[in-house]
Amino acid sequence: MYYLVVKNLDVVRCIHRDKEDVYRDGMSFSCTPDLEFQGGELVREIGITCSENPGLTVEAKVYRN
Repeated sequence: MYYLVVKNLDVVRCIHRDKEDVYRDGMSFSCTPDLEFQGGELVREIGITCSENPGLTVEAKVYRN
């Protein structure tokens, strides 16, 4: 399983997960979900946009376990 994780105001939150590694720079996601994430191996860092604030690029990390 792959997890997309963002850090906002010092709060780390998993906002999306998928069985496949679908995450790429420039994608847009809702940044409000807080999904269960037990940790894992860091795959890469990407820049995404949050659908709540599409004018801002947010740093996100992709993990797998």
